[in-house]
Amino acid sequence: FDFSGRMRRLEWWGRSILMYFLIILVIAVLAAAVAALDNGSRPAGNGLKAVIAIGGILVVLAVIAFIVSGISLDVRRLHDMELSGWWVLLLRIGSVIPYVGFVVAIGGLIWLGFVHGTRGSNRFGPG
Repeated sequence: FDFSGRMRRLEWWGRSILMYFLIILVIAVLAAAVAALDNGSRPAGNGLKAVIAIGGILVVLAVIAFIVSGISLDVRRLHDMELSGWWVLLLRIGSVIPYVGFVVAIGGLIWLGFVHGTRGSNRFGPG
């Protein structure tokens, strides 16, 4: 959740992959809990409803945390290329535009994941 400083490509890839793994893990745990409580032969009981309600709240909180964390990763990666973190808005908003979003998302992935950062120190910190 740190928006200052720089982040090299390898660190960005590692943290991004870890973040997506954690998202999948949260969804899998919630799905397993629902499946364990709902065997399909009886109507949903209070236990299942409670798990779904609590799980839904946890998923919403996890999604918010993952969005903020993802934005902070991208901002620090942009800082490594000596660009303002505000460029993240272009990537995030552009990736949800119909028909164009896929191109923007893939372009952003290539830009953040494969373009070299500034060699040495820049205005965002040491290299």
